[in-house]
Amino acid sequence: MHPPEARGSEPRGGGGCAGCEFRPFSEAYDRDPHPTHAHLREHHRVYYWEELDAWVLSHHADVDWLLKRAPVGTSDLHWARAEAADAEASPWDRLRRQTITFQEGAAHARLRSSVSRTFTPASVARLGPAIAAAVDEAMERIGAGPGSFDLVAEMTGRVPIQVLGRLMGVPAEREAQFCRHAARLQNAINPLGDAASRADADASALAVRGLIEEMIARAERRPGDDLLSALLRIEPAEDRLAREELVGLATSILMAGAETTGGMVNHALAALLAHPEELARLRAEPERIGAAVEELARFEFPTKFVTRYPLEPIEVDGTRIGAGALVFGALGAANRDPAVFRDPDRLDLARPPGPVLSFGAGAHFCLGAALARAEAREMIGRLVARFPALAVAEPPRFAPHFNVRRMESFRLERGA
Repeated sequence: MHPPEARGSEPRGGGGCAGCEFRPFSEAYDRDPHPTHAHLREHHRVYYWEELDAWVLSHHADVDWLLKRAPVGTSDLHWARAEAADAEASPWDRLRRQTITFQEGAAHARLRSSVSRTFTPASVARLGPAIAAAVDEAMERIGAGPGSFDLVAEMTGRVPIQVLGRLMGVPAEREAQFCRHAARLQNAINPLGDAASRADADASALAVRGLIEEMIARAERRPGDDLLSALLRIEPAEDRLAREELVGLATSILMAGAETTGGMVNHALAALLAHPEELARLRAEPERIGAAVEELARFEFPTKFVTRYPLEPIEVDGTRIGAGALVFGALGAANRDPAVFRDPDRLDLARPPGPVLSFGAGAHFCLGAALARAEAREMIGRLVARFPALAVAEPPRFAPHFNVRRMESFRLERGA
């Protein structure tokens, strides 16, 4: 039985602590959140974030429970402070709430079942040539340019979107338009944006919806080997997704697939270049690239939190959290929990596999994790092999973002 909500009690965390500097929207946090995470783990297992009237969990066991077993929802419609959904919602809000992240129960299970039958390891493997081709183009641009280059502009901001276009069957003549709208949608997923950003989010949502509907219609007329065509061919016919479900699912893939993958590679390269002994190990043993990607995703990952909303009162380490509250699981803190990972602040490309939470866990585990890993292996492996003198030319510049440690620029020196 869950205890009743204890609104009158003092929150365990935050109040009166001289060491608390929880500012996850700051550039200092984006550059290095780990001292903050260590402080939370040691002093505030359940931290009350007064600014947002929210709770932050930092221990691996608690975040894992939140993702797998806690009685929580993923839709912000469960939030006690949420505005009720209505027909006047903005185009961006309407599109966002169609995505798989905001679906629960039977609706979520139906979407995941459809994707699991079509977006298989074999389908990811078939994208290998497309991934290699997109990375080839990026490597040619980098090799032909001046000695320094912007990793974001030349590779990580482009390759994942190109690959997603191939996955969803975007024709070559529409690829540039797809990439442009997809990039705008990535920028729209940011509650810290101003009024102009919100207006752009609505414009992006309308453009992306129109493009996805066009791709669905094209797949109906001329089925190919892309994901949308496969979803339209599911048997029995009653298991096929409705048009609006397809739009929401395609939007989910687009929203999650590019930002996470590109950011993952940005932070991985920054970590490798800050640990030359591990970079040398990878160059000497390129067959380690798979294990290296797993460890790099544990060590540094762009996503700050997972967000959940208790459906009933819950209790974590003696702290009562009421139904409808806003609860964040700090993924980066969980991934460096010394109770789970030995010497967690050390980058070790030979580290044995462990319960890393970078891609989530439970019912909402990231659908595109296998594809993200495949792209990361190709981009990281090719860069470090091709440019033995690769070095940081300028520290990365970060763009403020609610839930992503987003590099907007990261200039590297490729060397001779």
